[in-house]
Amino acid sequence: MTREEIKSIFERTGWEIALRGDESVLVGDSRNLSLSILAYDGAAIGADDPVFMLYDRERDLAYWVRVVPTPTTAAVLLEAHGDRPEEERGRARPGS
Repeated sequence: MTREEIKSIFERTGWEIALRGDESVLVGDSRNLSLSILAYDGAAIGADDPVFMLYDRERDLAYWVRVVPTPTTAAVLLEAHGDRPEEERGRARPGS
């Protein structure tokens, strides 16, 4: 999946593209919540079977998904399944 395809999906599902200097990650932020969705090189950008990390900055929770949810759905997923980013990094990403 290309960076432009991911940008388009993020915007269609209600994420605002964050302008950050790191080209290895594409970040979508929610407008009203402390949530982000991250697309990393290799895991999403350039991947045939992409995975995305949902992240709640306020609660420091992360969760990997295969489908880009709306920010509201992301909040529900993080509440039900989120874990500290260190714990998420220790687990295999979906599909790996």
